[in-house]
Formats: sequence, C-alpha cells, structure tokens
Amino acid sequence: TGNLKIIDLLLFLLVSYIIWHPIVMEVLTWCISSHIKDISQKKPIPGLKVAFITTIVPQNEPIELLHKCLPAMVKAKYDHDTWLLDEGDNAEVKKICDLYGVKHFSRFGKNHLNTPQGKYTKTKGGNHNSWYDTYGNTYDFVAQIDTDFVPKSNFLTKTLGYFRDPKVAFIGTPQIYGNTKNSVIALGANEQQFSFYGAVLRGLSGMGMTLLIGANHVLRVAAFREVGHYTAHITEDLVTGMKLHAHGWKSVYVPYALAVGEGPSTWESYFNQQLRWAYGCIDILFRHSPKYFRKMTFRQAIYYFFLQQHYFSGFAMALSLIVLSLYFIFELR
Repeated sequence: TGNLKIIDLLLFLLVSYIIWHPIVMEVLTWCISSHIKDISQKKPIPGLKVAFITTIVPQNEPIELLHKCLPAMVKAKYDHDTWLLDEGDNAEVKKICDLYGVKHFSRFGKNHLNTPQGKYTKTKGGNHNSWYDTYGNTYDFVAQIDTDFVPKSNFLTKTLGYFRDPKVAFIGTPQIYGNTKNSVIALGANEQQFSFYGAVLRGLSGMGMTLLIGANHVLRVAAFREVGHYTAHITEDLVTGMKLHAHGWKSVYVPYALAVGEGPSTWESYFNQQLRWAYGCIDILFRHSPKYFRKMTFRQAIYYFFLQQHYFSGFAMALSLIVLSLYFIFELR
C-alpha cells in the first residue's frame, strides 16, 4: 500500500508538471507581451567612434560568405571602421579584406590570446575578447554581425540613436533568414522564431531588458568593458546580456529587419543549432543564473528564470509519452 501511494504521488507530480509547464510558458509570453511599447526613431549623435565587426573560422565556414557580408558592412551609413576577426590568419581572407578595405585581425599563433580558460578561450567570445583588448576598447560603440548575415545600409543609423540614453548598454535586432524559399527547414526555423523575435523581445525591451542576441547587435564599449567583455561560453551572448543587466545597464530591441542571413537548411544543421542553444541556456540556468539573479531586480530575475525554462518543453513532452505508455501498457493511473 505504501509503495502504491508513492507511485500515485510520483504520477500526480509528473502529470502536474506535464500539464502546467506549457501553461506557465504561455502565461509568461502574455505577461512579457503586456510590456510592449512603441519606440520612436532616434538619430545617432554625430562624431562617434564606431567599429563594425564580424568573425570567420576559415576551416569551418565558407570564405565565399565574405564577398556578401564585408562589402555590405563597409557601405553601412555612418562613419565607421570595418573589421574581420580571422581565427585562422588565412592568406585568402587577408586578400578579401584588402579588396574591400576591411581591417584584418587574428589571434592565431599568439599564446597570450589563446588560453584554455578565462576570457581568451577557443570560442567566438574568446575571439571577440582578444580583439577588444587589442583594438576594440578604443571605440565608443561596436556593432557585431555573423558572417552569414548581410546588413542593410541603415543598420548603424537605425540603432546608434538609442545610445543617447546613457544607461543603454546594447541594442538588439531580429534574426531574419533569407533562404526560406529554398529550404522548408529554414522556413520552419524562421517561423518558429516569430513570437520570440516579435512579442517576447519587444516586451522585454519595454522593461529595458531585452536579450543579447549574438547574430547582430550593437554594444556600448564602456559598459562592455565594465563587465569584462564576453563571458566564455557556448552561448556567450545570453550570459553576457544577463551580466550587463545585473550591473544595472539597460537594453533596447529595434524590431526592424536590418540584416538578413542564412537559416539552417538541413536537419543536421537545424538540430545542431537547437542543441547548442538548449545546452547553453540550461547550463546558464544552473551555473551562472544564481549569482546574477541576486544582483538583478526581482522582476528581471523572475522573467529570466522562467525564460530559461523554455528548453524544458521537450522534457515535459518526453515525460508525457512515458506516462501515457505507463497508462496504456501497465494501467497505471
């Protein structure tokens, strides 16, 4: 009898979790959406020292992408320097940089900028940090974009104006895929993000706490330097944004399609993308969030905590299959 009561309790808890997890996530979306505010266009302050950067790992990424990304970055309105952060110090990459008038940086072969731990690890964040400590800290603002994205000419003029508020640390923009007509997987991946890049990020921005998205954003260098630049992590953008909010900085989301990129076009690339995001988010929840939650406002901590439950949706679905199987096969209820 005692064992049956324990089984009943476990089944009750499992079913409760299965039912309530999606409900809580839907309620969370509605709560965040209630904070959406219209934002007015703000012209950037003239004379700012601005850099526009992207990165490449030549052995892992097609070099041909640079012929689309770099010239668009150079043509972006507002006076700026364009940089390419090259993890391979590749000769062909250097030639492409010379062709478009782009500044080239590489930490390849520099032991002090390649460390197994700390801020210079073999990660995207480590690559950025090495550039910041070598050149980037001399700029007022730095815009970053992934190499498989092509920015529009108004990328800088549409974002820099919001830094007129001295409390704003970074500006985020949507991650838009341009290959949706060529791949049903890219189409699905794009539509899957609509509510996140629409209602959720706009609502968070209304509270001054939008998420830092690595694909395209603009940073205030003074704020970035204050928190020690990127935290070395597989999803360095999310944890670094949390760190900035924990230090009292604000952020703004500009919901305009200012850059168009390539979405995952195969199941392998799609699942690799989702696995990286899920692992990174869950790892941050357990290893980084507790220390940052203590420094945030109560509202920020609550919203961040529930946002980081998103990737447990798959766990809840798997549990539902198990519980249904127990009911149909073994008549456990």
